[in-house]
This record gives sequence, C-alpha cells and structure tokens, in this order.
Amino acid sequence: MGDDEPPAAGHPPRGPGLGRRHRLDVRRQHLLGQGPQVPVEPHREISWFHTLPLYVAGVYWTLIYDTLYGYQDRKDDVAIGVKSTSLFFGDNPQGPLSIISLGLLGGLLATGINSGLTAPYYVGVGGMWLHVLWQIWTADLDDKENLWRRFNSNKYSGGLLALAIAAGHF
Repeated sequence: MGDDEPPAAGHPPRGPGLGRRHRLDVRRQHLLGQGPQVPVEPHREISWFHTLPLYVAGVYWTLIYDTLYGYQDRKDDVAIGVKSTSLFFGDNPQGPLSIISLGLLGGLLATGINSGLTAPYYVGVGGMWLHVLWQIWTADLDDKENLWRRFNSNKYSGGLLALAIAAGHF
C-alpha cells in the first residue's frame, strides 16, 4: 500500500501517511467545529501589547547596523542619487545613532516589562545595548573591513538578546 493510497478494507493506515492522514482529519474536525477544543491560556496569547515594543526595537536595531554598514557605499550612493541614512547623518553619526539606540533600549525594556520577564532578561538587554553602543562608537567610517566586522558582530547582539529572552523566563 502506497503512502497516498487508501488503506485496504479492514487494515488500518500505516507508515508515514498515518501522521499526515491523522493531521488532515484533525484539521477538518477543527474547521467544522467537531474536534476537541483546546483552551488557550490567557498568558500564552500573543498580543500587540507584548510584540509591538519588540518589533519597534528591531526596527531601531536594523536602522543602526544598516546605517553603519552603509558607510562603505557612501560614494556610490552619491553617484547614483540614493538618499541613505549614512549620507543624512554625515561624518559624525555617533550622536544620532546613540539616540536611536535609546529607542532600541526602550523597546526592549517595554517588552520585558509587558511580558513580566525577570532580572536576567534586563542584564542581557543591557549587555546587548552596550554591544550596540560599542559598534556605534568604534566604527571607523572609512574602513570597509572595520564596518564589516561591526555589521557581522550583530550575531553576538542577537545571541545576547535570545539568551536574555530565554533567561528572563526563569
């Protein structure tokens, strides 16, 4: 009996198709309101109250690392007429990017408060924010290799944030 063939009379389905057939049956029952209703715990629902500050923080973080990385293309941006934040902020982006980093920090703090995360989350967020400030203030805007290292180091920022979120649940 193949995976897509119906079971022979009197024989239950077997093999890899068993799981798929079962899932389809459960989905059909759920859509028709015939299956068991799984209650959703209120504290497990996803809401804008919890997710919007994290999303906003992500936008600020992206603006920071993308602006720094964009400094390697400033001459090309001018030549083709692209308006970029690296051109807008000029030769001294540290001040504006540090202010933007406060938005990143505020979004992450609001996420932790709204989600009831514990102290380890805030320690991790502090470490992540300090790492972002390190990127901002140590970036050599005329050195493509330096800018690449700052951009690539965001994997550590992301790792710190992921660990902070996980640790904040304990």
